[in-house]
Amino acid sequence: MIFLAMFLAQAATQPAPLTGVWSVGETRSCDSGEAWVFTADGYYVEVDLPSSPIGAVGAFIDKGNAIEYTHSHMPFASADTPQVRRSYTITNRSADRIDALNYKGEKRFFHKCPLDALKKPEGKH
Repeated sequence: MIFLAMFLAQAATQPAPLTGVWSVGETRSCDSGEAWVFTADGYYVEVDLPSSPIGAVGAFIDKGNAIEYTHSHMPFASADTPQVRRSYTITNRSADRIDALNYKGEKRFFHKCPLDALKKPEGKH
């Protein structure tokens, strides 16, 4: 019983999972616009919803109060150089929204979208 209570207390303090599709901007826009797709293995891709090609990629670490990431734009001219790690400092976090400050101190907002917000491009079956 004590173990269960400790597990539930720890689970309540853990941030919502980052994996999935997140629209970027002050308002939630899961139909169109910039989005980051975070994968369970620590990578992300930047796309324009609903079905654009990948515009940037990187690795990320979810630190709970920050998202540390690398960022490389297509066509990856910087692939053969060490990647700079940047960070979003999280100021507010819920299951469907993250408010953060980027490495320049500018406000950024992420809104959780359903997985089907990312569509397969036409003709790609």
